[in-house]
Amino acid sequence: MKTLLKSVCSRLAGGTGSIAPIFRLDTNYGGGKTHALIALSHAARGMQGVANASEFLDSALIPSPSTRVAAFDGENADPFNGRQVADGIRVFTPWGDLAYALAGREGYERVRKSDEAGAAPGAETLRELFGGEPALILLDELSIYLRKVQQKGLPGSAGRKRLPAAAAAAC
Repeated sequence: MKTLLKSVCSRLAGGTGSIAPIFRLDTNYGGGKTHALIALSHAARGMQGVANASEFLDSALIPSPSTRVAAFDGENADPFNGRQVADGIRVFTPWGDLAYALAGREGYERVRKSDEAGAAPGAETLRELFGGEPALILLDELSIYLRKVQQKGLPGSAGRKRLPAAAAAAC
């Protein structure tokens, strides 16, 4: 956990050298992936409310509380009916959910067509969402979401299209 926090917070602080921009947590069921994501969320928000933060992370590595954090929970996602977020917006894909979390209504409007079509937006669109600022993107239970998406191609799927394999791989 400490190594993960150090690596991610170093990356958020602008360290790029040998620090990967993507960290894949691979453990068996019950291995602590969700807890690690929760810890990363606390760290990215400046460890606010964490009484013993220095036990987990050097205070010099604690990111600014202004670091944007966006999380996607594939278990609770609903690719058929969407999920209501604030401002009367209903999101269907990880991209719609993350765009709204990163940049509110304006961010969602930037990816609305992709979200409604169930397709991944392009790299340039994603760069626009980040706006050159540090952001932590947390994806949990993405495999559950992808299984749900595969079911969209079955009869009774309300006419919504199935994600192409390339879009699913781009998650």
